[in-house]
Amino acid sequence: MLNHLYALLRELMADGKSLYRGVDKAKEKNYTLAQLLKRVQQERGEAVKPVA
Repeated sequence: MLNHLYALLRELMADGKSLYRGVDKAKEKNYTLAQLLKRVQQERGEAVKPVA
C-alpha cells in the first residue's frame, strides 16, 4: 500500500516539476517531496515537522 502511494507521489512530483521547470521556480518547488508532505500535514491539521 505504501509503495503504491509513493509511486503516485513520485508521478505527481515529476508531472508538476515538468510543467513548471523553467517557467516558475516557486511553483516547481511546490512539487518536491518535502513540500507535498508539508501540505498534507497542514491539511490534516498536524504540526509541520521538517523532513530530513
